[in-house]
Amino acid sequence: MPIRAGHIGLVQGVPTPCLLEATGREASGLGGIVRLFVDPGFMRKGLARALLGAAAGYARTCGLQPVLDVVAVALYEGSGWKLAGTKTATWVTSSGVSPTLRCYFAPQASRRAGRADQPFRRRHF
Repeated sequence: MPIRAGHIGLVQGVPTPCLLEATGREASGLGGIVRLFVDPGFMRKGLARALLGAAAGYARTCGLQPVLDVVAVALYEGSGWKLAGTKTATWVTSSGVSPTLRCYFAPQASRRAGRADQPFRRRHF
């Protein structure tokens, strides 16, 4: 049975005003990166960055501008994603608070090998 160390999702169509303004695109031209998860046993090995790069690369091959909205920011800012603005989440935490989400769009694709914005290559973690 294969080991499942993490996953990530991509959705087409993100109607977040600050991302529409920052990218100059219609909502249908934005590819929202969602549900990035890495098993705790595989953290700190570059898997999250590889998954992020794979999703961003695939979005670009589909003609979409990769975007996301998150609470945690270190991975995305460290990977060169640009802050477009903030918004209040439509969900609440267990304490009943709607957190502020930070909305990002991906930097331009790089031609340098090994960058997080390159299409995914099978790697073992």
